[in-house]
Amino acid sequence: LPDISKIEKLITNKTKAFILNTPGNPTGRVYTKREMDDIAYLAKKHNLFIISDEVYRDFIYDGEEFLSFAARKDVEDRVILIESTSKRFSACGARVGFLATKNKEAYEALLKMAQTRLSVSYIDQVGAVELFKLDKNYLHNQLAEYEVRRDTICDELLKIEGVVLQKPKGAFHILVKLPIADSEDFIQFLLNEFNYEGETVLITPGADFYFNESLSKNMVRISYVLKAEDLKRAALLLRIALDEYMKK
Repeated sequence: LPDISKIEKLITNKTKAFILNTPGNPTGRVYTKREMDDIAYLAKKHNLFIISDEVYRDFIYDGEEFLSFAARKDVEDRVILIESTSKRFSACGARVGFLATKNKEAYEALLKMAQTRLSVSYIDQVGAVELFKLDKNYLHNQLAEYEVRRDTICDELLKIEGVVLQKPKGAFHILVKLPIADSEDFIQFLLNEFNYEGETVLITPGADFYFNESLSKNMVRISYVLKAEDLKRAALLLRIALDEYMKK
């Protein structure tokens, strides 16, 4: 995060809350205790909510412990926790998420919104309940698998000349700087022109995640949700595609 003084300068009388995502998408960034302390301090000082999106909380690597805003006593009346079944249980299609807060006023407002505007199908709700009954080894084994996938894609991408990346600490996405000028144009090339042995790769332009798109013109987001061997193949295809693209 930026220095606390820079963040505070952006707070106005219209500011109502911080919206945070940890671990983050697309960078895999995990907030440190010091950063969380800074946000908690500003939230108390300026009477703000902390809306903490923690849907990737089960994907924390390198033996690190996840720190949740919801576990903090100093701001427990200001935190609105966002969670989901989709990431933890690979059930994205179910679209089952939930909120948790100890703030009575926020709870009542959110409950009214849920009753009037939102609706999750009954069968998805029943299925979600069963998912939470899975053995704890499920999450342990899943984390181990995703850590292998993270290490694999990082190692393979760094073999490509000109690629710059920072190894994610959590989630299952990585933001990568490629040796190109325009990632949107490169992705169009991948979709419409590139073909190696009947295959191509699908990646997301980094500009989709930036307020200032000029900062990310040569960046892409890669999700490492495939098996390690498939990720190696994808990295190979990406290297070949870059070679062909830069010869155009």
